[in-house]
Amino acid sequence: HRIYSLSSSPEEQCEQIKNNSIQHRLPMVSIETNGVGGFLPQILLRTIRGLGIGVDSVFSQESLPKND
Repeated sequence: HRIYSLSSSPEEQCEQIKNNSIQHRLPMVSIETNGVGGFLPQILLRTIRGLGIGVDSVFSQESLPKND
């Protein structure tokens, strides 16, 4: 397993994901989105189009109890 810290614009993050996917010969990338990040799977799909890498998008919504 590897952990990569992604920073910068969404487009640059998707480019980093593409490069890491090619380097490690990944057949699929899974993106967990919540709220404001919901647009990232579409950007990643455009970035890796034609490379044979799949994208799985999982929406995550976690309810945390409010502290009163």
